[in-house]
Amino acid sequence: MMKQHLTMNKRILIVDDDTGIVRFYHRYLSFEGYAVVIADSCCAAETLLTSWRPDLIIIDWCVPGICGDNWAMSLRARPDLAATPIIMLTKRNLPAATLNRMHDHRLIALQKPFSLDQLSATLAQLLALYPIAPPSDLL
Repeated sequence: MMKQHLTMNKRILIVDDDTGIVRFYHRYLSFEGYAVVIADSCCAAETLLTSWRPDLIIIDWCVPGICGDNWAMSLRARPDLAATPIIMLTKRNLPAATLNRMHDHRLIALQKPFSLDQLSATLAQLLALYPIAPPSDLL
């Protein structure tokens, strides 16, 4: 119960085209107390972001339309999303230099496969390190 209190009202956007995995994440994160919205592409996510601001974004590295890491970096150029923490889901074993560069941009890579405990810990860590307040007109 205490855990749900800490996650209540935290908004998570998941951008991934694997519907089975996304449903699983959605169920788990909703149970944990997060408000979860799903987009199956970066284009669909862009549409959502015109009227809704997440506290954190989870992006699969390989999503339709644009590579997830490129889209994540384009979000950094937007003043309204520059501070939003992002978790990149990847099967790749990334070199330390890439991981450090990502960390400098509030991007964290989570290598697949990962446990739900790892996902929860990463979410909690990023939300604690980088709390953001969305504009009131986009709630």
